[in-house]
Amino acid sequence: MTMGTIHNRPHLHRPAHHLPSLAVALFAIGLAANGLWMLVSPASWYTSAPSPAQTGPFNAYFVRDVGIAFLTCAVAYVLALISNRHRVSLLVIPAVFLGLHAGLTLFQAILHAPPVEPAAIATTIGPGLVAVALVALPSQ
Repeated sequence: MTMGTIHNRPHLHRPAHHLPSLAVALFAIGLAANGLWMLVSPASWYTSAPSPAQTGPFNAYFVRDVGIAFLTCAVAYVLALISNRHRVSLLVIPAVFLGLHAGLTLFQAILHAPPVEPAAIATTIGPGLVAVALVALPSQ
């Protein structure tokens, strides 16, 4: 068997070829873990996460409801990994939620109402920006 040239192997032209898929997989795992934690133990999540306590009194229903949104994003990411045909459409779902979630956090940080901890900014704005960027990155 003869060894082909690099021109016969397009995957060798882009060393970061699988980075978008890796990011999507990692986001799916993280969002699923966070969403499950919110569903199973909302009080634990509420007292451990960086800023929910600053937004008002504990509400188990609300925490679980938002947990469902995180799980929905995780499912969309998993489906995006297995469906090249619908990949971009599926990536838009978490980008909308996480992007708007980040925007709301940034808006509250600017208004200082309620005050937003730096950790909350990092854990919402960073993922929101990455989720939006994943929509624009080339698919596998």
